[in-house]
Amino acid sequence: MELFKLVEMARLWVREHEYPPYKLALQADISTSQCHKMMEPVWNPSVKLLRKIAAALPTDWVRAFELDANISLPRVFATPYSNAIDHSTIDRIETDLRFGHLDTAGERLDAEGLSFREFDFSSSDHVKVMTFYSTAPDPTVDGTSISLRNIPPFYPEATPTGSISITQFLEQRKPFNYFGRHYVTTMSLIQTEDRNKVRQYWKVNPILPFSNQRQKDLFELYSQYRKSNRSG
Repeated sequence: MELFKLVEMARLWVREHEYPPYKLALQADISTSQCHKMMEPVWNPSVKLLRKIAAALPTDWVRAFELDANISLPRVFATPYSNAIDHSTIDRIETDLRFGHLDTAGERLDAEGLSFREFDFSSSDHVKVMTFYSTAPDPTVDGTSISLRNIPPFYPEATPTGSISITQFLEQRKPFNYFGRHYVTTMSLIQTEDRNKVRQYWKVNPILPFSNQRQKDLFELYSQYRKSNRSG
């Protein structure tokens, strides 16, 4: 994520100011050959070089770029606890699920306005997924109703192992494209890991539209970046 952000910061400065790359190199006190192909996909600078370029850019412009990146790029933060989700309710739901009391678990989820996913990694060939979406009314932004089903949290990467249960309290910044319009929300998330299962409980906080074109451009560039990395 940091590499992508620093690369696009340098490229965006050049595009917005119609600034020849060699001038940026002189401004950052680096070799012009290191910026020669910066607007091409093959450019592969080091983080150290990119940080040196960023340090040479105007502070106010960098600050504005960082604010736009904070809106348009996804991120997950670990927190010591969750103010948005009742922990004792999660404990009760976990017990219901372990004993197969799915109806009771669903009632508790519904009462708390929570959505839920369970990933079963028991089989290496097929990951089973069970999903429950909150029946609370879908949020509306600028007259557009946004289905909660279109705003899932991140897919867990690590397969849980062993018998130790782990609970994580997380906040996920979630930018997304909904029928051609760009929005961002923060999701309050509790993730539990127990043997071969990962469970996610989440609430979607207020949703806000993107406020400028740069945010939309960064979002689309990062989407392309992720696709190219997956295909590669």
